[in-house]
Amino acid sequence: MFTVDTTAVTFLTLDQPRAETDFDTKAPKLDREGRQVFSLVVMAIAPGFKPSQIKVKMSTDPGPLAAGEKVVFPALIAQPGSWPGDKGATASRANYLAPKGVKAA
Repeated sequence: MFTVDTTAVTFLTLDQPRAETDFDTKAPKLDREGRQVFSLVVMAIAPGFKPSQIKVKMSTDPGPLAAGEKVVFPALIAQPGSWPGDKGATASRANYLAPKGVKAA
């Protein structure tokens, strides 16, 4: 697990945030502190790299967001994984989404 420096990365939303649910029970997914988990699909764009679509999970409701809206993740954590069929897959998690108008440090 490692923290990603997001200062040179632009994140654009591709869809509305969604509350995560358990596949079988459809019950809301909760984090270790009992807070609802939300996911947000974004396009990550960084100079010199191919744009990548990533799904970021967070334990705070990011509120309504429009497709194509620029968002900032001041603390993005990536966890490399190995799932069958995925080469170099990474899970991404943000502790929070910065308020609108806040720029990465």
